Amino acid sequence: MAVNNNYLPNTISKVVEIKDDSPISSVLFVNNFNFKSEKPLSSPSNLFTYNAKFVCGSIRGNEGPLRPGHYDTDISIYNKQNYPITLFWNVVFNNYNSSNSIIKTIDPKQSTGVVCKDIRKVAHLNAQDTDLIEGFVIIEIEEMNIASGNKASFANEPVSVQVFYTANALDSLPQETLVEKFVFQIINDSTGKIPESFLNKNLEVSTRTDLNSIIPQDFKIKKTLSSIYNLTDMEIKNIEVVVKETDLGVGNMIDDHAISLLRLTPD
Repeated sequence: MAVNNNYLPNTISKVVEIKDDSPISSVLFVNNFNFKSEKPLSSPSNLFTYNAKFVCGSIRGNEGPLRPGHYDTDISIYNKQNYPITLFWNVVFNNYNSSNSIIKTIDPKQSTGVVCKDIRKVAHLNAQDTDLIEGFVIIEIEEMNIASGNKASFANEPVSVQVFYTANALDSLPQETLVEKFVFQIINDSTGKIPESFLNKNLEVSTRTDLNSIIPQDFKIKKTLSSIYNLTDMEIKNIEVVVKETDLGVGNMIDDHAISLLRLTPD
């Protein structure tokens, strides 16, 4: 018996019994080839999920893998489509409960963001609380336009999500400061704490200075010597210092600052 090329042969035998009380029987043949091509067993999911790691707050000691400093996270979301996109986001905190989902709509070709202030708000934390918090911001988008036939114009994912991380070990931002340089000599040291090779020789030291402040030059030098050689107030009074030259310049604080940018792909 010939078989149509569009049908797949079945290797399992079938028995058709014809009885006198039911002389007519039938066998069903299924076109598996066309059935599979027209209707896949599983359709692609229209749910896009982005998992954005966040670090917010300050570390003051050596309690964690991150070095002491101030950490911030900025999650930016850009709608690449020509129609509004609706998304849900919630926060999963490390060793803590998850927040409720928040719904947000982004207009076409517009962007929005989630920053540490928003994360602290959903965690019901005090705005002045700077302790470190970590976890993930989960962003979910169910893109219905794929199912409605717009997949040809759909560019891989509905939105672009990028995470910007910053870390700064300084309490304040770097700024220009006045730097005063002194050339001086140590004429007498009754403490014996300063090396003899430094006596009666030109030495140089630079210190920060403030505008509109009146401080004796030798006091600034002695203060520096006190911190280096662990001198007491009485010992520093017994050291004789002579200033030879002074110079004033502008310097910058060290910027112990790091930034990084990460582009997320959906699950």
